[in-house]
Amino acid sequence: MKASNRLDPNLIKALIASESGFNPDTINSHNPAKIGSAHGLMQLTDETLRILNGREEGLRDHFVYLSHAEAMDASANICAGIRWLFLKRAGAQERYDQIARGHTVTWDDAVAEYKGILSGILNQNNAHPDSEGKMPIFRSFYKALLGLAP
Repeated sequence: MKASNRLDPNLIKALIASESGFNPDTINSHNPAKIGSAHGLMQLTDETLRILNGREEGLRDHFVYLSHAEAMDASANICAGIRWLFLKRAGAQERYDQIARGHTVTWDDAVAEYKGILSGILNQNNAHPDSEGKMPIFRSFYKALLGLAP
């Protein structure tokens, strides 16, 4: 990976702040029928854990299998969440490649994919791609961590 594409630890802190407010016991049952409840600092869903544990690109190629209970441990949750973010970055690149924009995906794009809103952002017909304001909240935390004015 190029030096300019390195993952900034402050980005992870901002992602955690925007996902769980740094509360490791956070459970979000917003859409359990589709993806399962989201748990922990990085708000990993049941579906996310299933994918990470089953795909070669997930955790299996790292000789790690996390049970649901183990994934709720703060350290394991962050590690799995970062791995998921890398997979989401690859997914974001695929989305951009499909619309042939010649765009090199940024970590901001990866976060939008992680939060499940990148497709809405890319859909020019979508009047409210981020109706819950997820990205401005994330960006506000990130700018604060970087010491930039909001």
